[in-house]
Amino acid sequence: MICPTSDLCVGGCNLQASEEGPINIGGLQQFACEVFKKMNIGQIVSKEVREKRNKSHSSPIALIGCGPASISCASFLARLGYTDVTIYEKQKYIGGLSTAEIPQFRLPYSVVDFEIQLARDIGVKIETGRALHKSDITIEKLKASGVKAVFIGIGMCGCSKKPLPLLKGRVIVLGAGDTAFDCATSALRCGASRVTVVFRKGFTGIRAVPEEMEAAREERCEFMPYCSPKAVNMKNGRIESIQFVKTEQHLDGTWYEDEEQQLTLKADYIISAFGSTLHDPDG
Repeated sequence: MICPTSDLCVGGCNLQASEEGPINIGGLQQFACEVFKKMNIGQIVSKEVREKRNKSHSSPIALIGCGPASISCASFLARLGYTDVTIYEKQKYIGGLSTAEIPQFRLPYSVVDFEIQLARDIGVKIETGRALHKSDITIEKLKASGVKAVFIGIGMCGCSKKPLPLLKGRVIVLGAGDTAFDCATSALRCGASRVTVVFRKGFTGIRAVPEEMEAAREERCEFMPYCSPKAVNMKNGRIESIQFVKTEQHLDGTWYEDEEQQLTLKADYIISAFGSTLHDPDG
């Protein structure tokens, strides 16, 4: 559903250059998982692994953050025979970015819940409302309680915010990553009549996987490369337009803004999708 198969397995398929094209590996995997889910078979630890367990397999292991990384790590630890694996999540919901940020039409909650249940089937414990913070969980406290290994998978949960006013009709999306294209296609589903994705570099600099960009193109999103936002124009307390300057490259490849080339786009909504940073407000 969300794996960049065109860059990974499908991209390396030996049939890539054939007339029929590569095998739809992602589609086959999705079909197999959906069939397995309908069978309602719980995950188990293999007999061979259970028989080879020793004292070290009962050592407590802690994972901080219940996103895709920690869920995968915990699942594999349990499959390897470890019996005391606990994930700590500061939110009341679990799943991390896959639950909080990826649109439902791309990754339904039921799919994430299924993955989490598979982990619980083999003994992984999950505690919500527990944060990596000096007043709650710390590495020192975990070690003092007997934990032998700690995995930190808290993710980049702090969105990179630009000084833009509150958003409000025609939509301009700033950025060229997976999140930007998710915002663009979601905006159309929320009633936008026109969506333009604006980014600083060219199409070769787009960070999103090809499937994301192609989906936005098929849904009639527009693209405007080589533009950097400079100012938002307001009228009666509402966004009226946004000003851009063109970006160019020096001979050495570095980018700069050419102030002599400027343009203005009318807009009712502006969505900033420049990326994320680590969020740690007070330690």
